[in-house]
Amino acid sequence: MAYLQDAIVTSTTTLQAKLATKRVIVLDGSVVPLSLEEERALCAFVKDGGGLVCIGNAAEMYHEYQLLGEMLGPVLGFCAPRCEIIAQVTKGDHYITRRVDPTFAVMDEVYLLKHIPSDAEEVWRTTWHYAPCTLAYTRSYGHGRIFCTTLGATPATRAHPSFQQMLARALSYASGGETQERSLRVAMIGYGAIGFEHGTAINASSRS
Repeated sequence: MAYLQDAIVTSTTTLQAKLATKRVIVLDGSVVPLSLEEERALCAFVKDGGGLVCIGNAAEMYHEYQLLGEMLGPVLGFCAPRCEIIAQVTKGDHYITRRVDPTFAVMDEVYLLKHIPSDAEEVWRTTWHYAPCTLAYTRSYGHGRIFCTTLGATPATRAHPSFQQMLARALSYASGGETQERSLRVAMIGYGAIGFEHGTAINASSRS
């Protein structure tokens, strides 16, 4: 995943460089500790319109930081042992989840979220002992966008096609990309009766 490697922060040194050159920063919780000055720089980056994508252990590691915690919003969770996690789409009309497989399973150690910010949108969830837990959410901060998922702590999960699709959407979303669908108008000329079938198929796909 070249686009992930290009955006992910692996040290405090790369943090400063990426804040100066990238539109989106990816944190996976591996860079600790972060100084208050580095927190301020991250918060200013997102407030001014930058994007933040948190994956894996990031929410668990940073939610108690003074400024990063404010940016992620009040979250509360617990660590689940390595087991099969079945992720399910919560909000099917969100840009992150639109026309994706509605469920996929991974073996992972996950920080399951029992509480997310009131202004956040939950987009993926799972069930733990019959209770729903959040796996991913989005929220705005200043002029920027945040996507946070607690999936992705292991290389196997990061290699899963559904997770890669989730992350690709998250990077586009956090970078400020257009999230609203636009209707396409298509004219079929000279196809006779089969044109009706093609037109019907195009119309059906545009509504899905």
